[in-house]
Amino acid sequence: MMQFDKAILGEVLKDDTLPDTDRRLIEIRQQLGKTSTAKYAALKALVMNDHRAHGLLMYHGASTGR
Repeated sequence: MMQFDKAILGEVLKDDTLPDTDRRLIEIRQQLGKTSTAKYAALKALVMNDHRAHGLLMYHGASTGR
């Protein structure tokens, strides 16, 4: 079974004979891989000194709550 990790996909993209559609699919696959870890960095920023995440809930959003 072949693995598609960052190093292998980077080497494949260096190939000049790679068709445009294949190149685009690999680029999209790489971009999707980056977004999955971004949420963890955002959550880590919400954690305070008490080891709890603050500011996750918004009550009444844009309404008055009446």
